[in-house]
Amino acid sequence: MKTPSILSLALIFLLLICLVMPADAAEEKALFFDGDNDFVDCPFIAFDKLKAFTIEVWVKNWGGYIVNQGGAGDPENGIWLSTDEGPTDGCAWESDQGKNHAINIGSLVPDQWTHIALQYDGKTQSVFLNGALVKKQEAPKPGPFDASRKLTIGATEMSRPELPWGYGSGYLKSLRISSVVRYQDRFQPAVDWTADAKTLMLYTPASVQKSRLVDLSKNGRHGDIRGRRFCPEW
Repeated sequence: MKTPSILSLALIFLLLICLVMPADAAEEKALFFDGDNDFVDCPFIAFDKLKAFTIEVWVKNWGGYIVNQGGAGDPENGIWLSTDEGPTDGCAWESDQGKNHAINIGSLVPDQWTHIALQYDGKTQSVFLNGALVKKQEAPKPGPFDASRKLTIGATEMSRPELPWGYGSGYLKSLRISSVVRYQDRFQPAVDWTADAKTLMLYTPASVQKSRLVDLSKNGRHGDIRGRRFCPEW
C-alpha cells in the first residue's frame, strides 16, 4: 500500500478549501468607477439644514471626485469629497454664493483601502484620513443648496444634469452620511458600518441590487447606478 505524499495531501487540502469557501471570499467587494462614464445618482441631502454632519467613505486607488452635490461654478453652492489638490479642491463646501472652505487630502496610498471623513459641528469643519486628523478650521454652514440637484458618487454635476462631468475613478466600498459628528480624536475606522438613528444614508456591498444602490439606513435614499463597468461580484 502506497503512502500518500506530502504534496498529494496538500493538493487534497486545497481542493477541500475551494469546495467549502465561497467563490468571492478572497475578493474584495467594491464598486469600480472607470473615470469615463460611471457614476451613481442619489437623492439630494439638505446639508444646509443640518446642525452637524459627517460624510465618510472607504475608497481604494481613487483619483478625482468621490462624492459631490451641487452644480459646477459660482454662484451656486456645492459640497464634495475629492482627491484633487487645488486651493478649492479636496474635502470642501461652498457657502453664501460660492465661497470655498476646503481641506486637501492629496493623493492616496496606492492599493490600500483609505477611510476619509468630512465633518461639520456647527462651527468647525474637519477632515480625517484613516482616523488621523488632517485639519480642522472654522467655517460657516454650507449652502444654501439647490434642492433639485442630485448627490452624485463618482462625478460632479454640471448645468446639464443629464451629463455629469469631472469623473472620479477607483474603488468605493462604503459611503455613510450622518446627522452627527462621529469623530473627535484619533480613531481606528470601522471596516463595516451599520445604520443607527443618526444615519441619513448608508451604502455598503450589501446595497447593490442590479442597477440600484439600496440605502441601508431605511430612509429610502436609494441610488441609481449608471455606467457600464462595475465590479462583477456586485
